[in-house]
Amino acid sequence: MKSVIIDTIKYLRTPILLTIIFSLLSIFVFNTTVTPLTVFYCILISAMYSFGLGLGSGYLAGILDKYYNWIEDTRRRVIIGSIINIVYLLIIIISVDIFIIKLLEHRDLNALLSASRIWKNVLIFFISAAISTFYHAKSFMTYWKASVIRQKELEKENIASQYEALKSQTDPHFFFNSLNSLSSLIEEDKELSQKFIKELANIYRYILEQKDNELSLISDELTFIEKYIFLQKIRIENGVTLNVNVDNNVKNKKTISLALQILFENIFKHNSISEDTPIVINIKSEADYIIVENNINPKRTKTISNKIGLENIKARYSFFTDEDVIIENTKDSFTVKLPLITSN
Repeated sequence: MKSVIIDTIKYLRTPILLTIIFSLLSIFVFNTTVTPLTVFYCILISAMYSFGLGLGSGYLAGILDKYYNWIEDTRRRVIIGSIINIVYLLIIIISVDIFIIKLLEHRDLNALLSASRIWKNVLIFFISAAISTFYHAKSFMTYWKASVIRQKELEKENIASQYEALKSQTDPHFFFNSLNSLSSLIEEDKELSQKFIKELANIYRYILEQKDNELSLISDELTFIEKYIFLQKIRIENGVTLNVNVDNNVKNKKTISLALQILFENIFKHNSISEDTPIVINIKSEADYIIVENNINPKRTKTISNKIGLENIKARYSFFTDEDVIIENTKDSFTVKLPLITSN
């Protein structure tokens, strides 16, 4: 209700101004005699046209803005807006003219078809169309300005998020643990240690390659995660299980670069993981999402979460899609649903 009142006040200014202008023109330019009755009729008719056309056009622009975005649906917004606007203008002009003919002039409706009446209504139509165009142009400029500001904000957020993502992926704890595992492997299994070194190199090569990329294929991210889990299993052995059930058609779609890695870093950061307290991680596709879920094994010493990683993902996703990142946190499981990105 409050928003309706605010919109009404906002749109009242132009109709009131037009009523004053057209009333003065009608009284002192188009009327040969000025009487209280003619002044009243001039103000009444001017107000009917001004409020019916001006206020209505403003409301129509506002309603259309809710359903058709100027930036994303420009063509449909213009075409549908033009058709609706023309029909609306004709209805108001003819309705007001019928009111004048029947109630003020007490004439037959055949007067609508007189040449002078038609030319008068054509003139009113073009004046009204100009006023309506003003409202729609104002609406477009508002959207365009907001879009430019939002684009700049998102660019700043994206740059900052990419930096945070890179820092997160080069976590020194992961590198330290990997080196510890490697030192043990070298003595026990030289062949496995060589594979370990190869996969570790592949992981950091991928990280460096992705630092300049905003989006990555799901297939590439899954391959990266499998290498990451391989290193973790060397250290934790049977303490971690990864199940991947992603449709092949989903693998050609995209996600934020290194988004899965951030989620996996969080899993290993916030859970106690060992053969006695195993962690099971499921990656699956569902509708337009790729989903990462895991059981929860809380650490005895609770790790304080600043949620930077998840906020990082949300901020970067907002740059490419209006779909939300969905987070579901229950007593037994933690689930993150990432929207699939098909463009760019």
